[in-house]
Amino acid sequence: MKLTLSLLLFWALILTVTAQNPDARISSEPCPGDLLQPADSESHCSRLHIAADRASAASSEISIFVVQLPARQENGNAPILYLAGGPGDAASADIDWWLNSRLRDAHDIILLDQRGSGRSRPSLNCPELDKSDSDERLKSCHKRLIDAGIDLVAYNAETIARDIADLIAALQLERVNLYARSYGARPALLLARKLPQQIRAMVLDSAYTGAESALQGAAANVERSLQRLFADCRADLSCHSAYPQLAAQFSRAAATLVAKPVAVAGILPNALLQLDGDSFAHLLRNMLADANTLPHVPALIASVAAADYDDLAFLGLNLPGQQSFGSDSHSEGLFFSALCPDETALTSAAEIKTSAEDLPSVFLPLLESALDLLADCESWLDSRAGISFEPPPEAIPTLYLAGAYDPIAPAVTVLPASPPVWSALFPHLGHGVLEYETCAEALMSAFLADPAQPPSVGCWQELGPPEFFIRENE
Repeated sequence: MKLTLSLLLFWALILTVTAQNPDARISSEPCPGDLLQPADSESHCSRLHIAADRASAASSEISIFVVQLPARQENGNAPILYLAGGPGDAASADIDWWLNSRLRDAHDIILLDQRGSGRSRPSLNCPELDKSDSDERLKSCHKRLIDAGIDLVAYNAETIARDIADLIAALQLERVNLYARSYGARPALLLARKLPQQIRAMVLDSAYTGAESALQGAAANVERSLQRLFADCRADLSCHSAYPQLAAQFSRAAATLVAKPVAVAGILPNALLQLDGDSFAHLLRNMLADANTLPHVPALIASVAAADYDDLAFLGLNLPGQQSFGSDSHSEGLFFSALCPDETALTSAAEIKTSAEDLPSVFLPLLESALDLLADCESWLDSRAGISFEPPPEAIPTLYLAGAYDPIAPAVTVLPASPPVWSALFPHLGHGVLEYETCAEALMSAFLADPAQPPSVGCWQELGPPEFFIRENE
């Protein structure tokens, strides 16, 4: 009871303060019933109210949705502030993981839906794209948002970083730990330059930093991940025994689907999966990124190479089309508004083509998708000005987590040569580390306990390549 009462008094206290930005204010609100259960009553929801454009006196007001999860035991440690990726993913959508995380033993957790995403308002979600990502539907979403008076130029990594700075001030937090996933690393690094004294430590997971174009390496990154898969399979006795010619099978499978696409039953609910050269390349990319499906890639390649499509159903793959439509956990409008200024400044159509000119033709669909996305970016925003990449001061302890198979944001290779910056490469994972690997959670706990020392945990030496799925008849 004393703990509960002290938490309630704490929340009441922080809600009476005002951020350093005089136009920013924070207000409490009941947590949505579909987000938190009665057992989570000690958690708290609020909104940070700020101007969409801080430079304009006539700017409309927006609100940032915030969830605060108290540590299981009061200890005075700096909280962990979570920045989701995408861009456009809602941090609140990951609340179940954070509620059960061992990181809550020692830290309060703060989740915020970045401006334009999740439960923040206005939402830049594009329900027009839930069932089709056609150019016309994208243009329809763009027009609707513009007609609603939303300034899309105001939604980017820089403004997100400023929002977080205002939130830290509003909550009167002396110091915070940042955990950022994928694109979340972009505003996290900007924030670290703005508030170097208040950022105690950073953990950047599968980081998109803005230093390099994601589109320029889209096809080459998948090819690199597949080459690693072929090598790991050859080195694995069971995998090599079942799939001794995996690279050749991959080439045969891709050529077969290009020449003769198939409609596969039994995978999608009440629908056929249209499998051709284009969808095969994108399917492999998605599977290499997801730690749950990565081990099934050799079996998939072998099945397609043998035209054995009946066997795909029992692989248990989470293929595109199985997700429910209408989800608000990803904001497509924020995705384009935040990513496009960087990508149009970092690369061009010619450079994207050059990056893939030596790759086999099977990867051309990924090249075309990158070119299409760049074209969408060029029509989404009038502004072509990208935000320059500036690394934070090297005094901020930082731990980079990366998956060796990541086909989206490969491991950051340009790091300071000395502490307090460390990196950990997980040999069995793709895009996203912490949510898939308990050892990464232990590593992050050890790092946050003493960020000045190299993190070391016993499970690290036990990790190896994926345990590949082997079909029963192989």
